[in-house]
Amino acid sequence: LAPADLRYSQSNERPFPIKTESRAWSRYTEAFPQTWHIRATTASAEEEQILAVMDAYDAGEGPAVQAVGPVDAEGALAASIECDGHTETVLFRDGAAASASAAGIETDARVASVGRNADGAVIRWLLSDGTRLAVDGVEVFSADARCDAAAQIACLLYTSPSPRDRTRSRM
Repeated sequence: LAPADLRYSQSNERPFPIKTESRAWSRYTEAFPQTWHIRATTASAEEEQILAVMDAYDAGEGPAVQAVGPVDAEGALAASIECDGHTETVLFRDGAAASASAAGIETDARVASVGRNADGAVIRWLLSDGTRLAVDGVEVFSADARCDAAAQIACLLYTSPSPRDRTRSRM
């Protein structure tokens, strides 16, 4: 998934202490350290694409992500992320491409993600900077202008007859 010479570093240290308006050193950096940041570096390349997946979790619970893998795509860099009984497919459209497609997803968005449950049903989707998203040939979103949009799909299961349906009227 990664170039052979890819290196990571992480830190929450500031490169230098903060100076106040009077140019005095501030102890603020000791009380409030810099937020954690990760840097990925590789040898210079004409075109390099990196997709990083971060899984923040409680050490007692263990990681939620079970697997990450590349997905064959046209006009995009795409990956599949398996976690907690569902799969997320994420596409990052190449800047030069007008549209992108992978794993049944078609879009003109810069970024798109589709989550599916274990049965393959769509449970959520997201697009950023796009006008169209189709999943398995069905258009799930369309807009006149580029925008960001997302949906979480809830399913309410109703079985009939319910106890209320079986109760006879006493007229």
